[in-house]
Amino acid sequence: MLLRVSEGTLAVLSLTRLVMLESPKTAYLLQYSKDGCQAACAFCSQSKFASANKTLLSRVSWPIIEVNKVVEKITENEDSFRRICIQNVLKPRFQEEMMDILEKFKQQSITLPISICTTPVSKTVLRTLKRLGVDYIGVGLDGASPRILRAVKKPYSWSIYWDFIEKSVEVFGHRKVNVHLIFGLGESEKEFAKTMEKIYNTGAEVALFPFTPISGTFMEKRLMPHVDRYRIMQILRFLFSEGYDLKEACEDKEDGKIYIQNVKWVKNSEKIFLTSGCPSCNRPFYNERPKMIYNYPSVKLLLNDLNLLHDQSKSFGFSPQ
Repeated sequence: MLLRVSEGTLAVLSLTRLVMLESPKTAYLLQYSKDGCQAACAFCSQSKFASANKTLLSRVSWPIIEVNKVVEKITENEDSFRRICIQNVLKPRFQEEMMDILEKFKQQSITLPISICTTPVSKTVLRTLKRLGVDYIGVGLDGASPRILRAVKKPYSWSIYWDFIEKSVEVFGHRKVNVHLIFGLGESEKEFAKTMEKIYNTGAEVALFPFTPISGTFMEKRLMPHVDRYRIMQILRFLFSEGYDLKEACEDKEDGKIYIQNVKWVKNSEKIFLTSGCPSCNRPFYNERPKMIYNYPSVKLLLNDLNLLHDQSKSFGFSPQ
């Protein structure tokens, strides 16, 4: 059995040499498929319908490694990580393979918590994953509306994804489900804000990503969202996670943009612009370049960029302290 492993993870395991500004705190693993993922997501390099380099997922390289070697090296270097994340691709028997991988970690008595990021599966499968040691589930909803899901060719309907999110919350519990949302796929800011609020009202969390164009995908010519608008979504996500509702947190005006109200609520917080997702997920430079960071992988890098953040924030009146 083969897996793809993020290059940063391999560097921590001493399986490759790489100079890193920030190391991953999670060991990132991706199921391997010779033909690529059977889904047709227009932004994803892993889709079998894309001509993109299958070594890539977003901006990160994911070389192929034999699964037993990965399990062995992570077991030997368990103290180097705080979590393991296993991401699925659509292919025959992908569910059984996920369970096989989990069994291998279980046989090694590994104590690291494990997340699974998966497309919709049955409630029975969710319960089995939990029994095998998974404590968080990631859901790749990605699009903020039914219209966007259709436009980017997601493999399941809006209703199927939401049914899966609700089932996942039932099985794993409140705030143990991270719903992936990509900002910049063509949605309105109001659509995006309402979907984030709906996710929190369902008992899940939002893992926020900016759209990133990758050569060889169907959306390779689309631009990344403006970073100042992405900052708005980061602030909103943080406010929702703190219990505020949409009317309290923001207002939308005639220009179609969202504006944060009462920015004093969010000053002095170092968490807002950090990577969102499962505990200890920092995804260093998954979507960004060192000179343009959307999700900061650490407080250290964030503090280095306070002046830049201040300049980016002028357009909506928020000044990080």
